[in-house]
Amino acid sequence: MHEVSRASPKVSRRTTSRSASDGDPHDLDPSEIEALWRRHLGELLDSEQVRQRLRARTPRAVDELVKRRQLLGLATQSGHLVFPAFQFAASGRTYPALPAILEAFAGAVFSPYTVASWFVTPEPFLEGETPARWLQRGGSPARVEEAARQSAAQLSH
Repeated sequence: MHEVSRASPKVSRRTTSRSASDGDPHDLDPSEIEALWRRHLGELLDSEQVRQRLRARTPRAVDELVKRRQLLGLATQSGHLVFPAFQFAASGRTYPALPAILEAFAGAVFSPYTVASWFVTPEPFLEGETPARWLQRGGSPARVEEAARQSAAQLSH
């Protein structure tokens, strides 16, 4: 299992060695943080799984998709990327709206984890559905792109 960022959905640093059962979320160890991210975001794929889904020739091709904002990759502590499965349609391809969504957030957020969290958070502009679910059920790509622009604008103010 891949090691995921030290920051959890509600955790930004580790301050002591106490366990999460003590109640302070800052005290989670890396495996607990990884479990929180996986529970929050759902399935996370590794680079090889993504390369196979996209039929990319090399792992570098997957990295290039991330750099060009055509794929959402999340850096782990060990320097590897993991990829939320919600960005892939049943066909194995990414949703056509994904690049426009990622571009909307480009200057507005510091971390791709923020963007990933947006995808799994209910969005009023999408009738209370999460953007990931909206895409999965075939909702209007233009509407989810507009939701991304609106959310990004709020984050940048």
